[in-house]
Amino acid sequence: METNIGKASKKVVGIKEATKALKKGNVVAVIIAEDVAQGLIEPLIELSRKKGVRVEIVPSKLMLGKACNIKTGASAVALLED
Repeated sequence: METNIGKASKKVVGIKEATKALKKGNVVAVIIAEDVAQGLIEPLIELSRKKGVRVEIVPSKLMLGKACNIKTGASAVALLED
């Protein structure tokens, strides 16, 4: 994974929070776990593309959660502008 999530100074975790941040317009990248149901993440991917925000895919929710320093899995993370 190119983006170092753990060192990102500002981020939001979860599909709902990432969607809210995208609507506000302060997201620089969205990272999505590959093992999330397509129906749940497709709207987030679509909105990211419309906003011109880079989307990265990681293999699993657990990997993404660990990268965010949380003990559970994470479906999506949005990295925010500093």
